Amino acid sequence: LYAIDAPGMGCALVGFLDSLTDKEIKSIKKAQKLMEGPEALVQYDNLKRAEEALAEGSVAPNVTHRQEFSDCYAKLSELYARIGRMDDAGRAADRAIMFMPQSVNAVIAKARANTAAGRTEDAITALEWAIAHTPTDKSLWLEKAWILDRAGRGPEATECFKKVQELDPLDSSIYEVLANKTGQRGAWLRRQGEELLAKEKYDEALRAFDESLSAEPNDVQSLLGKGRALMLANRYDEASSVFGQVLQTDPRNFLANLNRARIMRDKKDFQGSIQHYKEALRANPADKHTWMEVASLL
Repeated sequence: LYAIDAPGMGCALVGFLDSLTDKEIKSIKKAQKLMEGPEALVQYDNLKRAEEALAEGSVAPNVTHRQEFSDCYAKLSELYARIGRMDDAGRAADRAIMFMPQSVNAVIAKARANTAAGRTEDAITALEWAIAHTPTDKSLWLEKAWILDRAGRGPEATECFKKVQELDPLDSSIYEVLANKTGQRGAWLRRQGEELLAKEKYDEALRAFDESLSAEPNDVQSLLGKGRALMLANRYDEASSVFGQVLQTDPRNFLANLNRARIMRDKKDFQGSIQHYKEALRANPADKHTWMEVASLL
């Protein structure tokens, strides 16, 4: 080995490395262009040309744009699978993983290729390996859930769907999935309403509570959630009416009485407010905050 000390040799090496990087970028852009367009326009010849472009641009021993190459191969695998070329899909997924072994897109591409080829256990194993390295990635859990679901392993799939909800509680689609898979529509839509309420998304929370109540019209927790959302949205008369619905079936309900008391207090109906405060304290005599609110009225 010889040190590079001749004038201009260092610059020449830098220029050579830059040319390799340019070649990578050109091949990536060419492949991306060939993979663009509506599904109906995806042609096998275009996909083969995209694969050839990627191969030509990644011949250097130390490829610079590894993530970009991995993402392109993952996309290529998805498109091959879409037109039924499963062997090609598997090969492209392998290339995606070769460039970035822990890439989420690459692992999902490989899992889908394995599933399409009937290797469900291999797909699940790959996803579980990726989840162990990136346990908070929602897309990995969701992919595993659907693969398990299609394999007829409902209880395992449901646990994965629940993990998705835990990771992204504002994803509205996952509540519909859980509602359908568990048969507990009211409960899951109520949970959605509670999550939205916590994020101060009052209108969306109200829609979720209303959907929950359409499944379970007399559910006390959904009515309480709806009343709370109406209060926070400054719709006090509607909120009072909803809390009244709760009290028709559960006259001693602490939260319904407490919130009705607060609404009446703010409307200067002190006699009605005190009456509801009394009922709230009968239900929960140890609640010091309620006692302090009553004291302010005396």
